[in-house]
Amino acid sequence: MEWLSLAVGDLIQQSEGALPYHRLAASLAPFHLLARRLLDSNQRDDVRGAVLGLAVETFHFSGRLAFNLNDHGAAGWNVIEADRLHAGLPDGSFNRWWLASRARIARFRKQDFESALTLAQRACRSIPSESYYVGFWVHCVQAQMFSHSGNEAAARRSIEIARHFADRLKTAGPVDGDPYAFLFPEARFGGVGAVPARISAYEGTCCLRANRLDDAERAFKDVLAKLPASGLQGQHAFVLADLATVDIRRGELEGACGMLIQALDLAEQTGARIPLGRVQRARRELAPWADSRAVLELDEKLLGPIDV
Repeated sequence: MEWLSLAVGDLIQQSEGALPYHRLAASLAPFHLLARRLLDSNQRDDVRGAVLGLAVETFHFSGRLAFNLNDHGAAGWNVIEADRLHAGLPDGSFNRWWLASRARIARFRKQDFESALTLAQRACRSIPSESYYVGFWVHCVQAQMFSHSGNEAAARRSIEIARHFADRLKTAGPVDGDPYAFLFPEARFGGVGAVPARISAYEGTCCLRANRLDDAERAFKDVLAKLPASGLQGQHAFVLADLATVDIRRGELEGACGMLIQALDLAEQTGARIPLGRVQRARRELAPWADSRAVLELDEKLLGPIDV
């Protein structure tokens, strides 16, 4: 069971662009089938707990892949089933990770910001984490949800707590002794250097939402300076899209459209919906300049060649 969980974790770690989503879905399918067969069998209690953990991990990831591949029926089934099975697991780091994952599901799939904040707060208030990776991430998710609710001060506090866990990771090492490192692409690509970058990405998004453009630009440039060249293209894509939004709000259209085209190229490699959504959101802010050459070039990339 430990080997199976690590094998699924190996696929999860490649979910930020190391492998396209359709290839990840094909690779995950045998584990999905195996998890369902194991759930239909009887095991002693300690093995049963491991089976439930594997099923939650596998179904959640399968739902995430289905969401990105626009298979909403499969996404919904997997999320509901993972949530049902999670109820049989004990409290702990996996519980915190799952609650934060559910917060993101509520945010991105259902646009239910109130539930998303409640779930993120529960994740942070649960039993203290023995995983520094889980610790940094749940507080980043909480910062994101506080930002959506307009509580900028609380979002900043959550970011600082996330940095505390990142500092602990520097001392402890990127993977050694952390039982949940396998759930995080940063543990595989870029090690502890990628964790501060991800925190800065959340910080920049919160600053952008509050229209603090200088702070957002500083955070996003910090991300791009720290991210490894490969393995985390999904993060590269949405950071480029958000940094382009900073330039749009300053009226710097040429640079903004160039970054959005770069972000689209990266998003096409991964098949991820969230970076593409960031690009589309930035494009909406370009509406006043829709006839400019730079925006027309971006639209051609988004929509294909345009006949005039």
